[in-house]
Amino acid sequence: MFGKPKPIVLDCYTALSAAGKLFPVSHSRDHSLQWMPKSDVNTASIRGCPGIRDYASRGFVLPIWTDVRLTAGANPLDCKLEVADGDVNRFRFVMGGSAGKLFADTPLAHLKIVPPWFFRCSEEIQFHFSGAFYHLNNPNLVVCPGLVDYVHQLTPTIQTFIHIGTGPTTVEIKAGTPLAHLIPLTERPVQLRVHHVTAAEFAQLGEEEKQLNAFFSFGYYKRKALKKDK
Repeated sequence: MFGKPKPIVLDCYTALSAAGKLFPVSHSRDHSLQWMPKSDVNTASIRGCPGIRDYASRGFVLPIWTDVRLTAGANPLDCKLEVADGDVNRFRFVMGGSAGKLFADTPLAHLKIVPPWFFRCSEEIQFHFSGAFYHLNNPNLVVCPGLVDYVHQLTPTIQTFIHIGTGPTTVEIKAGTPLAHLIPLTERPVQLRVHHVTAAEFAQLGEEEKQLNAFFSFGYYKRKALKKDK
């Protein structure tokens, strides 16, 4: 009754060596904030804010696995992708209007990123999913926040917007830069386990993900409802 609570396990699978071995999903606390000013007792700085320090050190981050250069324009057909590992299919500019009137007065390009990962959580808990704001440190790239679980879905899809301004905007992201930040919404400990699997094992997880996608729209909620009815 008074023992330590059983940890919840978040398993992260990838078949890509750069992701699994060089830039794995990892604890946010293991990534230092290089931009922070040095401590000075005579000068107030952001380093002294406990809210920022505690937030930036909690949970896990998903680093980008390759160097990327994105040039965004008002028309998705004019957008350009340069991906060092050549796999441009994981980056997709979405046609205008997908976000309705969000940021209605600001020219934006909508970019969807599908990382080379599948996540599976041992229990149905929610994660606060957002951009790794204090690690990414790029004001032109906005990662959409949300609440997710990794029982009813396996893919940690990242929805982003790029500020265009008065003309095309280029965003460069170096491999290893934390892109997404996941904070588990539970008081229980969450254990992170990273698995570098074979291409065949990764493909099998992809088939499992396809089986979850039985609906054209709002499938996530319909899958949850079906499981509750069992």
